[in-house]
Amino acid sequence: MVSGAKATIVDVLNQALGIFREKMNDYGPAWIGFSDLGFADQIFIKAFRYKTLIHTKDRKIPDPPELELYAIINYCVLFLIARNKETIADIFNSPTAMFEPVSPEAQNKLLAKYEDEIHITVKLHEQKDHDYGSAWRSLSKQGMADMIFSKVLRMKTMLSAGRTPCDDHDLDGIGATLRDLINYSAFILLLE
Repeated sequence: MVSGAKATIVDVLNQALGIFREKMNDYGPAWIGFSDLGFADQIFIKAFRYKTLIHTKDRKIPDPPELELYAIINYCVLFLIARNKETIADIFNSPTAMFEPVSPEAQNKLLAKYEDEIHITVKLHEQKDHDYGSAWRSLSKQGMADMIFSKVLRMKTMLSAGRTPCDDHDLDGIGATLRDLINYSAFILLLE
């Protein structure tokens, strides 16, 4: 796990990418079958579990809570990629891709798209960090967990109301919310 005063958001997101590569090798691209609400529900589950784990000492599963934050980052990145069905078709080039091992060509295309989405998200982080003066460094993990959870609920509400996740120009939209979720999850991991 990445943490410490010298760690950066890029370090955290590179760690998330490493976890994603391992999961992709283990599970393949089963996530491409998710609907928009399916992605939102998966992110909700991870956010709910993280929030629960940091507020209770009684745990039945020994996995560290930080793994949930990496999962939130990865599901958000995958949702950002999957919202463009043409991109998914170009990457996988197969209607049965979710049932097949990922080809080396598809894996390379997917990792390139993952890195593109991370680059956009880091740029947003830098802009917001400048304007907000790194205020996130003074927040509590519990408070940020609450913010993540409320953003996930807000996203689920938007999707249920029929809003599309494809509009990157909507500063309060689903794409912007996914990028905020990535950044908030990374902030908590940097505070560890």
